Amino acid sequence: MPVFIQKSQQQNLILGLFYGLCITLILYVLIMGSRLNDDTFKLYSLYIFCIGGFILMQEGQLYLFLTSQHSSSLFNIYLLFIGLCVLSATWFICALLQIKTSWPKVDTALKCLAVVVMLFSVLQILFKTPQVWALLSKATGYVTLCIVGCVFVLSALQARKGIREATLVFIALSFVFVSMIFRILLIDESPFMRRYGLIIAFAVESFLLAVAVSRRISRMRIAKKCAETEADYDHLCGILNRRGWCKKSADLIEHHIKSGGVLCLIYIDLDDFKQINDTHGHAVGDQALCKVAHHLKAIVRSNDVIGRLGGDEFVVLAHFYTKAQVSPKVHFLKTELAKLTIDHNTEQLAIKASVGSAVFSDPPRNIDELLKAGDAAMYHEKLKRKATPLTLVDL
Repeated sequence: MPVFIQKSQQQNLILGLFYGLCITLILYVLIMGSRLNDDTFKLYSLYIFCIGGFILMQEGQLYLFLTSQHSSSLFNIYLLFIGLCVLSATWFICALLQIKTSWPKVDTALKCLAVVVMLFSVLQILFKTPQVWALLSKATGYVTLCIVGCVFVLSALQARKGIREATLVFIALSFVFVSMIFRILLIDESPFMRRYGLIIAFAVESFLLAVAVSRRISRMRIAKKCAETEADYDHLCGILNRRGWCKKSADLIEHHIKSGGVLCLIYIDLDDFKQINDTHGHAVGDQALCKVAHHLKAIVRSNDVIGRLGGDEFVVLAHFYTKAQVSPKVHFLKTELAKLTIDHNTEQLAIKASVGSAVFSDPPRNIDELLKAGDAAMYHEKLKRKATPLTLVDL
């Protein structure tokens, strides 16, 4: 009896750890998958749930809480979980290995075989005749082994082709494949492998597939972050576009609210920019825009927010602790922009710009209020100064 109790406790501990692993993986992948909106993670969660349910039914822990009257129902649920395990595993691994992209017909065939296994499990529940039940049970085992073998080979091919996570899937499936051979073909060779091989294989597979899924999550996070960064930048000028500038400006407004001081919006509009494009071509116009953006980056402070709203309009949002700091900075920026020229053939073209500034002692209500005030100041500056067409500067 002491030996029996010790062995039972050991088994319960091992299975408890396995169930805990399953629950942890399900919750982790569901949470991350919902954030990234990828169905692969949902399939993995379903697969782990089915594995946990299958092992729970196979080991019979539920009989500790239910009476013998429920034994038939529990056994039917066990048969159902067999089919669900094969079905969910096939769908998940096919998605993870991108089999549909490489071999669409093979992908369809594997999924059809998984549906057949599910159908066999349902038929085993419906037909209790020993001969029919034994036949369906054997058919379920062989078809499942066939699916595992095919996916095992495909994972090796995909790993050779450099498909991400395919190597981990290959290693994981090797454990399942070996355990399935002992469970179906080598029934009498090892009682230990027949009883515990699949549990060990599923535990190892779950861990390795969790690593594969985690890598996929990391890769998708990086891709998402890169996409967001790309969406916030003006690729021509190498500075923030309107979307990115608004986001960064919102952060600077929050800083202004917390630390006080004043905000200054500097609104820049290039004079006669259309004439540059019409007279010298769009390539020269792009060169002028890049020159202005590069110069702005060089003369403003690192915590100032520079952006191109579109066309020939640029904005700079700066935070100062006193109003006395604003005028020298705006004057310096105007002076520096007035010196700008670009080389065109053997000549230099002057770049002229209207620069308006709006100062906010109180935090603006929103970004639109900032831009509206800056645009009005720039327009006023444009009217006040007499803009002249773009001219050649003598060397």
